[in-house]
Amino acid sequence: MTIINIDTGLPITISVTSARKTAFGEAIYFKKVAATLMLPELIKYAEYNNWGNSKETDGPNIIGYLNFKCKCMIDGKKENVRLAVQFQKGGKYYYNIEINKKKAHA
Repeated sequence: MTIINIDTGLPITISVTSARKTAFGEAIYFKKVAATLMLPELIKYAEYNNWGNSKETDGPNIIGYLNFKCKCMIDGKKENVRLAVQFQKGGKYYYNIEINKKKAHA
């Protein structure tokens, strides 16, 4: 399924590979599952936040990461959502979703 993000105009494809990575690649928790059920709408309306360079462990096809942010309602509460879209040579696809997680500053 491909969704156009309104903020950037970019087509973002939700693939079986990315869904599998979300389900098995990192910790899964209730809010993440709930947000995943709203994923097409979140991708469509999320605001572009910043660019992340590829990591040393990434393959040669990965150019970097487009990071988006948005809010959604889960159990009657407004939650902050972060979407990371892996930008690859020849296409883009949804990569990961985080709810209300903040990275510690070094």
